[in-house]
Formats: sequence, structure tokens, C-alpha cells
Amino acid sequence: MRETICAFTGLNFIKPTYQYCQYDGRSKYYLLELKHRYDDYEDWYIEFKKFAYNITFAEYENLGFLYASEYKNKIYMYNIRELRRDGFEFDWNWKQLPETTEFGTTKLVWKKVGLLPKERAYLTITTDG
Repeated sequence: MRETICAFTGLNFIKPTYQYCQYDGRSKYYLLELKHRYDDYEDWYIEFKKFAYNITFAEYENLGFLYASEYKNKIYMYNIRELRRDGFEFDWNWKQLPETTEFGTTKLVWKKVGLLPKERAYLTITTDG
């Protein structure tokens, strides 16, 4: 997904070398958080802990913060820093969700999440695959 975003936007997002980094890419102008989704939803979730760390770090470094949510052949891109600056309210709530989606666990934990409506994406990329 990072390569597709780089090709489409012309930005060069470098993958962090630290395995547990809070973001998935960094360019000269932006931090990038990537989420691959296995199900389609009307609104995407953004975890508050990812939001809080990345927005704070982005502001400290004077960078934008982009959040990309991919499902099948579509990538929805959000400029989180711009949404926040425009007064967007993420409708923060606590939800019981899988602890992780990447390792097939079924353990549920409470997570504070905000909503990102698809129509608020500043960019939607449709891929071949």
C-alpha cells in the first residue's frame, strides 16, 4: 500500500527502521499511518492512541499526519491534522474490538476509537488489485 500511495501522490514515504514505530512511513512533509481492513465499514476507525501519538509528533516536527485505510482495491486517505484544524469531531467512543487484526487473535479489548467517514477522505485511490 505504501508503494501505491507513493506512486499516486509523488511523495516518498520511508518505512521506519524501528519495528515498533507508531507510524508506517515518513516523508519530508508527512507522517503516514497505514491500516489494511478485512471488512468494509461505513466509517473507518482510528485508534485514539495512534491519533494522539502521531498528531503530537507531527505537530512537534511540523509535519502533516496522513491516515490511510485500505479495503480490497480502495485506499481512503485522510489528512488528520487538517481535519483537526477544521474542527472535525472524531466522535470518540470506547469499543470492544479485537486486540490486533494482523495475527488472527479473537481476544477482545476496550479501545478508544474515533470515526472517519469515507466522504471525509481527502483522496481515494482505486487500484487494480
